[in-house]
Amino acid sequence: MCLAAVYWARLRNVYYANTRKDAAAIKFDDDFIYREVALPISRRSIPMKQLLHKEALKVFEEWNKRPDKMTY
Repeated sequence: MCLAAVYWARLRNVYYANTRKDAAAIKFDDDFIYREVALPISRRSIPMKQLLHKEALKVFEEWNKRPDKMTY
């Protein structure tokens, strides 16, 4: 399961067997992903460009005003 999804789902426990170092030893990308996330966006290996920030903030503002929203 994606680590972000684990936190968003508010799981109480996560059970695992192998570590990210174990995965890296067989060339699985977990270790690479952890290193990438820790980098500033401008230094990541995949170019990332923010678009429509003002418009996206309006959506968040509308959600934040809803009386029936679920707080995450």
